[in-house]
Amino acid sequence: MLRGSANVEVRFHRRVHADLKEILGKYYDISHQLGEDFFAEFQVGLAKAVENPRRFHFDRSGLRRCNLDRFPYHFLYDIHPENFRVWVLRRSEVTRIDLAEVKFTEELLGCMTRNIAYNYRVLPVNLAPNGDLSVAMCEPINWDDVFCVSQLLRREVCPFIADQQQIDAFLDKHYRHRRPIHFPQPIPAEWLVKKVTLAEVENELSPLNDRLTAIKEVFQPGDEVWRFGDPFGGAGFAFVRQGVAYDCIQTLWV
Repeated sequence: MLRGSANVEVRFHRRVHADLKEILGKYYDISHQLGEDFFAEFQVGLAKAVENPRRFHFDRSGLRRCNLDRFPYHFLYDIHPENFRVWVLRRSEVTRIDLAEVKFTEELLGCMTRNIAYNYRVLPVNLAPNGDLSVAMCEPINWDDVFCVSQLLRREVCPFIADQQQIDAFLDKHYRHRRPIHFPQPIPAEWLVKKVTLAEVENELSPLNDRLTAIKEVFQPGDEVWRFGDPFGGAGFAFVRQGVAYDCIQTLWV
């Protein structure tokens, strides 16, 4: 049982304790530090959920899902007025895919902007009838990036692993010559909160931030930068041209 800063009580299904013990045992067998790192990562995820239970998106099960950043695991939970319950802690299985076998149609490529594709090194590989999008990303999967892409595209995203050289080659083949603003804006206007300067973003994120560097390459005179906040508890910086947010850097701060 864990109590958060806002008197939110976390309850665990009995199976979660057994699963956590099993996972920790596996990592401690490899090295003591790895076991400590996993437990710390799990606690960080819990702390984020305690601070803002609505921060994480819904899984297909109907429960909210928190992906661990450094380890291929996630937990599922639901929210109640005074507490939330963690129901499942399990491994996030990711399938490998050969991009040479994917049929990249205009409809599929149109599901993602050029900026998102390059900033996150991600490619759309399948669009399901219900609107869910499968994407290819490099190994190891960064689950925070998966969540960001899902938020930006406003649809459920399922990651696959692809060879990094293949991803680089197919990004250049399908997105290099696409205009930075070609598809609908990833950040709705109603999410924009406060206008800031590019210098303020650099001071906060570091001018060497990879995503910021990529966006600065297409940033033009007259473009604006806004802080934004989304309904899910996320936040960040949106880059706006002629009233349209063409890209963003998601910080997930609340």
